[in-house]
Amino acid sequence: MPYGWLLRVLVPAALCAAPLAALAEPYPLVVGDTIYDPAGAEVGRVQAIKGDAAVIWTGTVKVTLGLGSFARRGGRPTIAMSRPELEKAAGVVQAKGDSDLAGMLQPGTILYDSEGAAAATVEAVNGKEVTVLVDKAKATLPVSSLSKGRHGVEIATTAADFRAKIAAQVPPAAAPSPQASEAPRP
Repeated sequence: MPYGWLLRVLVPAALCAAPLAALAEPYPLVVGDTIYDPAGAEVGRVQAIKGDAAVIWTGTVKVTLGLGSFARRGGRPTIAMSRPELEKAAGVVQAKGDSDLAGMLQPGTILYDSEGAAAATVEAVNGKEVTVLVDKAKATLPVSSLSKGRHGVEIATTAADFRAKIAAQVPPAAAPSPQASEAPRP
């Protein structure tokens, strides 16, 4: 993807947390921890901790799980799902999210940043690309660079940074030549 945005999926806590009572006490995660399933097989590694959630890279997908989804079992951080189960659940959640997002992308839809500031307006949707208006400039983005967020359709940057990136890609208007602006002399 041109913007380097990676797949982020929030798996419902119920999928991972329900059987945790049998696993043991909560586990205090740190970035770099290896996560295991109840059988002791590796599920993935913690790439980031954001508030009350941890981003796990399985080797195939990034999945965001609530910190309550992890427990200590055998001295190691454990979740109640195997890697294939987690990846399958993430795929189901992503497919639903993609479907919901596609229904929201219509001409006139406002794109917001994660703080709720308006960043652009959808002009057209063409398959897997969206043409947006940013101030007076047009830009084409992959649909995969957008997500359904708490404010509506969101971009993964601030509105100010997004506008700056788009402005940097728009060639400056050609300055009129001095000869063209002078009136002909009699």
